[in-house]
Amino acid sequence: MTVWAEPKGFSEETFVKIARFAVVKPHPTFSVCLRINTYSGQGSTKPGMVTQDHAAVIEVGGTFIPHPKGEPLNKDPIEIKVENPDVTIDPMSRMNMAKPYTVEHNVRILNIGRVVGASVGLLERYFAESLGYAKP
Repeated sequence: MTVWAEPKGFSEETFVKIARFAVVKPHPTFSVCLRINTYSGQGSTKPGMVTQDHAAVIEVGGTFIPHPKGEPLNKDPIEIKVENPDVTIDPMSRMNMAKPYTVEHNVRILNIGRVVGASVGLLERYFAESLGYAKP
């Protein structure tokens, strides 16, 4: 979890908020990450989302809760072991496997937990598939 700035539409303005990420590939000075996002509570039902690129994110032992509008997610959920007692995983948390971010190691971060068990392999596979490096 870190403070993250992004452009605000097609303007020179930015908005800043706290963002959560899962590290996919660490490097010495940065990590390639996938963002964990609720899309303002809409899950992958937000207009313009490519549902097949997304997987739900759940706490270990939890269950996937689809958005009430319905979500045809075809990927198994990614399980996270939350290691920070001040953090919870929102039921609408989704991870876009096709949109990697580079997070520099010189920014302040707060560890919230880790991807565990079979989800480690799923995350790697889904990411490789989304980039065209593996076949679904």
